Parts: sequence; C-alpha cells; structure tokens
Amino acid sequence: MLSKLKEPFQHERISLKDYAPSKEKGEESGKKQRSKVENWWGTLKRIWYYLSESKGMIMLVLFLVILSSSMALLGPFLVGWGIDEYIVTQDTSGLTLLLGGLAVVYFLHSLATWQQAFWMIRIAQKTVYTMRTQLFKHLHKLPIPFF
Repeated sequence: MLSKLKEPFQHERISLKDYAPSKEKGEESGKKQRSKVENWWGTLKRIWYYLSESKGMIMLVLFLVILSSSMALLGPFLVGWGIDEYIVTQDTSGLTLLLGGLAVVYFLHSLATWQQAFWMIRIAQKTVYTMRTQLFKHLHKLPIPFF
C-alpha cells in the first residue's frame, strides 16, 4: 500500500545545469553591475509634477508627522516627570490628572499616526492612478504599426 502512495512521486531527476542562466560579463566575480540613471533630476521633477496636485494633503501629512513625533516624545517625558513629582514624593494628588493627560497624549499619537498613514496612502494611490490613466490614454493615441 505504501508503494502505491509513493508511485506518483518516483521520477527521474533532471539536471538543472542545462537550464541555468548563463553568466554575463561582470557577474563572474559575484557582483551585479548597477545601471545608473541618466536623468534623475528630470525624473524627480516629473514625480513632483504629479505630487504637486496634492500639495495641501502633503502639508497635512507633514503636520501630522510633527504632531505624532511630538506626542511620542511627550509621553515618556510625562512618565518620568510623574515618577519624579508624584511617586518618589508619595504625593498622589495630581497623579490621576497626569494619567488622564498621558491617555490623551497616547491617543493623539495613535490618531496622528493613523491619519498620517491614511493620507499618504491616499496621495500615493491618486498619483499612481493619474500616471496610469495618462499612460493608458497615450497608448491609445499610438498607431497600430508602433506595436
């Protein structure tokens, strides 16, 4: 019974040496040759042209980056301050207010990070959509013999 289960998997091994890609010049040493971009400044200008349609959203994202970074730094600072001011001195009168402030700080940090990711994804998808739409329209304008 076991031999019948093994039967479909019994096959003759094929040498992969015949199917291996040939090494090109420069690959023999194990290093890949890097191609250099000819017009990187023009490429950056073209990308900025597409992104310039979303300047307002990009400014919003930059504001959210600053907000989330400041909230991420403020949280540990408040924890340290709370330890020094309330826990070491055993004065618990302002500790509940500090804990509430920490909850607000971490909530704002999470909200800003989420909004930042949301808007960046939206900008990227809109930009790619615009580029693809323009490319598709351009391809439809080309004559058949081009292909």
